[in-house]
Amino acid sequence: VEKHEGLLEHLRELAKKKKIKLTLIGHSLGAGAASIAGMEFREKGNIDVQVIGFGCPAILSQELSESTKEYIT
Repeated sequence: VEKHEGLLEHLRELAKKKKIKLTLIGHSLGAGAASIAGMEFREKGNIDVQVIGFGCPAILSQELSESTKEYIT
């Protein structure tokens, strides 16, 4: 997230948008990584993120999983 944060902010400014729409997709370990990255990007506030994971490992507690269900599938 930190590696790409500057580039995404620059693109948002160039596009003159309030938020960037970002979709992260992954399978297995990539789904877990996409889920964590999606949670971090969402905290930034200027990125509207959706995550789609296939065969994602159980990486979150039930409570945390419930709190992310609107943007992680």
